[in-house]
Amino acid sequence: MAKQGPKKQVEENKKRLRNLRYAIAVGIAIYVLIRLLLRQGFRSQWHVLGAFATIIPEVFCYSAIAKYAEAEYNEGGEVVYGGADLSMGGMCAYWHDALFVVIFVQGAYTNPA
Repeated sequence: MAKQGPKKQVEENKKRLRNLRYAIAVGIAIYVLIRLLLRQGFRSQWHVLGAFATIIPEVFCYSAIAKYAEAEYNEGGEVVYGGADLSMGGMCAYWHDALFVVIFVQGAYTNPA
């Protein structure tokens, strides 16, 4: 993907960010559905606190990844820089890993207390 044009990079980044939003939404939905339907609601305030304790890092990781993906435009509205390649290694890969770990923890947290 290193030789792709900026417009194609913007589209790839939008697709990746959309998939990450879906993953976050599925993680939250699984937590809420299992907690509300199978476990008959939140037993204590700790469950609500735990939900927020997993949603906040998800938002933080997603916003960091989205910052990498930001494109730059000139005055004419043309793409000058398509944003970083989100499949690259380094910090971007760490943010992805942290996001997936938090989503997993959120799903695993649905067990009864």
